[in-house]
Parts: sequence; structure tokens; C-alpha cells
Amino acid sequence: MAMGVLATTAFAKATVVKKNTKATKAMKPSGVAWLGDIPEGWEVVPAKALFKQEKRPTRPEDEIITAFRDGQVTLRKNRRTTGFTEATNYDTYQGIRKGDLVIHQMDAFAGCAGISDSDGMGSPILIACTPRRDDVKPRYYVEIVRIMGHSGFISALAKGVRERSADFRFETFAKQLLPLPPLPEQRAIADYLDEKCGAIDAAIAEAKKGIEEYKVWKKSLIFEAVTGKRWVGVFNAEKQSCREAEKMKPSGIPWIGEIPEGWKLARLKNCAKVFGRIGFRGYTTADIVNEGEGALSLSPSNLKDIRMDYTKRTYISWSKYEESPEIKVCKGDIVFVKTGSSYGKACIVDDMPCEATLNPQLVVLKCFSCHNRYLNYYLQTPLIKYQVELIVSGGTIPTMSQEKMGGWKIILPPLSEQQAIANYLDEKCAAIDAMVAEKEILIADLEAYKKSLIYETVTGKREVG
Repeated sequence: MAMGVLATTAFAKATVVKKNTKATKAMKPSGVAWLGDIPEGWEVVPAKALFKQEKRPTRPEDEIITAFRDGQVTLRKNRRTTGFTEATNYDTYQGIRKGDLVIHQMDAFAGCAGISDSDGMGSPILIACTPRRDDVKPRYYVEIVRIMGHSGFISALAKGVRERSADFRFETFAKQLLPLPPLPEQRAIADYLDEKCGAIDAAIAEAKKGIEEYKVWKKSLIFEAVTGKRWVGVFNAEKQSCREAEKMKPSGIPWIGEIPEGWKLARLKNCAKVFGRIGFRGYTTADIVNEGEGALSLSPSNLKDIRMDYTKRTYISWSKYEESPEIKVCKGDIVFVKTGSSYGKACIVDDMPCEATLNPQLVVLKCFSCHNRYLNYYLQTPLIKYQVELIVSGGTIPTMSQEKMGGWKIILPPLSEQQAIANYLDEKCAAIDAMVAEKEILIADLEAYKKSLIYETVTGKREVG
């Protein structure tokens, strides 16, 4: 896997540091702020002179077309069939044809535009456009619309407060001044970007695939270590050597399987005490204060990949903090999500930016009779996920009781082995996390380079010939 990182990084560096082919032709001011200078010989014209909006009726055979954030405009079934808000009727839908320039109107999707690859029908939130002139190549203008979105230009034009009323209607688009290069240059730019962006997208996809592989690897390491299926040597001071891996024995529980001899099963309540916010000690918005005026109230958003993330912070008054001393969070505690859509997440508190407590969605594990870091890793495994699903209740807002959580089965090695396993996983997981971080930086660099490349190319600041 390390070679995958190096190979992708090498590609990225070769791409990013490649000498820019800046425009050598004379440039002139476009008169449009986001566009900047453009080559002499290019025009600047209103979009309404280039495109018209098509409002076609639908046909019985038309299937639903969706414009996705990545710019693909295709039949919904070609990507996925779930996760969409279904229309109650399709009377307001419009016909979309293969080759249409389709722009998403919603401000939240600013810059979402593409060329439809199919015939079908789309919701009224989509704008379907066709050229008014023969010297207009829609593929070139896809990138123009995306630049307008990525730069924040479309958002600045959007009207309204609520997201669904803040849109980019065709009437607004029609008034915007757009560049009009000669048709051969539009074609050359579109072809160039198809090639270059295709290579960048492939590198990004490879990096994202690598991240997912690392995450799977990490989960596998954790599972195998805490169940004894991956032996972690424990140093014996008397014999000056690491003991050999133990033989396995039946655990007596089918979904756990075999465990090493010398290991035992315990219940969570015998490993730690579980505390949550008592109902009548809940808090309201009136108890929320500014930073420095109270304690941090942790929420599920503060739990990220085994450890805590304090990017998002909510503070409650000192009086509310002191009201529930049992849920004051300390370094070394484990915080667990018991209520809400992210139920089952667990993180150890390695660092504390300030005094902290819990919101009602969380519980905190304290007073450990086992190694806290070993238990934190164990809580990440399918063995706990399985037991979580057995006790979770509630349809709209899933939750679980602290009492039932206390009955969860935990595999416990001797304490010295728990520490050895925790140390081993700390080292291995840190190495994997570092590789993931490198991939994420690579993706960010490639995405930034891609935007820069597109902007420079479609505005004529980079030559493609």
C-alpha cells in the first residue's frame, strides 16, 4: 500500500509542477471581474445570445435524469436509485435530451452543470439549454458555468434566504456576460480539458480508493488484535523473551467464536462505569453560552475516527456543568454515541482543550477495571456493532439504554496483553492515519490544481495548441 501512495504522489507532483503553458497571444480586459483578461480575438457576449432554455413536454417513455455534483448528467438509474426525494407527481417535469447543457438552479449546487448523456425528464430545478448559434460548443460552456459556481459568483447572484429559494434561474444566467472564443478554440479547449481533467480525476479516484483500502486495513487490524486472531507478542521480563501465541478455545458465543486460552469474557459493566446526562438535568438554548463563559458540551460531531475532534464547539453555562459532576469528561475517558443517526461511535479522550461535559446523545465510560485504550479499540469492532443493533430502539431517533449497554460481552486478555495490544494498535493505526492524511493532502492539491487549470484554460490564460 505504501507504494500506491508513492506512485500517486509522484503522478501528482509531475502534474502539478509541470511547466505552465501560459498564453503568448495578446490579452485584453474582458470587463468582467471573474473573467479577467482574455485573448484578443475573443468576444464577450450575454448568455442569452448564446443559449436558449428548452421547456419541452415529457414523453411516456422518459425516465428521470439527475444532475450530480460531479457534473455528470445522466439517467438516475445509471448512478444510484436511493437517497433521492421522490416527486408526488411529474406534471412539472421537463423533457431533457441528449446533448443539452444542463445547469442546476439551486445555490447549494452552484456550478453543478454538465452535458446530458441521455434522453429523459428532469425536475424543474434543472435548466436545459441548447445553443442559439452554430459557433457555440456546449462542452466548453460547462466549464464556464462551473467556474462561475466555484468562484462564488453564482452564490452572490442567488436571491432569497432559504436554500430552495436561493437559485440561479435561466433569466439570471441569460444576463451574464460570457466569453466567446472562436469555435476551433472552444473545441481545442474542451478536448484538452477532457484529457487533462480525466487524468487528474483518475489520480483522485485512485487516492480515494487507497483511503478506503487503508480504512478497511485499519478495521481489520483492530478486529484481529482485540480478538486474539493477530498475535501481539508480550514481553516476559523473567524469561527475557516474548511468549508464544496461545492456543485458541471456544468462547461459547457463536458470534464471537474462538478466543485465546487465558483470555476471558466479561460484561461492559464489569469493565467500566457508564454515565449519561439525566433527563431532568438536560439543558436548553438558554443554557448555551459563548466560548470562555462555560464548559464544552460534547456532541456526536466531536467524535471522529476513534479520537476526538473539537472543530465544532458548543458551550453551556458553568452552573449546568457543575450540576452533573458524574459526566464531567476527563482525559482517558471514552465517549460513546447512544442516541441519533451516528449511534455506536466511540472515541477515547486523548486531549482536553478545556473543561467538558456531554449532551444527551452521549454517554461517558469511566472508572475502568481494564485498559481504557484496549476497550476503546474493542468498541470499534463488529463484535460491538452487532450488540449495538440488538439493543437499539426507536425509529425516527434511534437510541439505546445504558443498562442494556452494560450487558455487552467484552473479550478480555490479561491486563499486560491489553496494554500490549493497545500499544501495538496505537503504532499501527498512527502509521495508517498518516498515509490517509497524505492521500487527503494529495486529493486537495489535485482538486485545487484542476480548478486552476480549468480557469486558466477556458479564459485563455493558458494556451492549448
